Amino acid sequence: MNDPLTLVVRSEPLDASRTEAYHRWYAQHVDELLAVPGVLSGRRFECIDGEPRFLALFTIADFSVFSTPAYRQIHGFGPLTDHIRFTRNVYRTMPNGGPA
Repeated sequence: MNDPLTLVVRSEPLDASRTEAYHRWYAQHVDELLAVPGVLSGRRFECIDGEPRFLALFTIADFSVFSTPAYRQIHGFGPLTDHIRFTRNVYRTMPNGGPA
């Protein structure tokens, strides 16, 4: 069995006036993601030095989760898509000494 993957999403509203709506939407979105089979855990963070201001880390069983109907139905930023700056990357665990 392969190690789980980590989905890293860095994001923030383009306009500070949308921050409250962003947090309301994201709180619901995390719950929706955690209900997707294969999404094992999720946490959100606020940056205290630098930007983007917010970070979310999700542990994913394997890459196939991203092609499931349950995930595809809820991925993205929904109604806030045009108002969010974000990056999304998927990482795998590697040995401390570097890639194998």
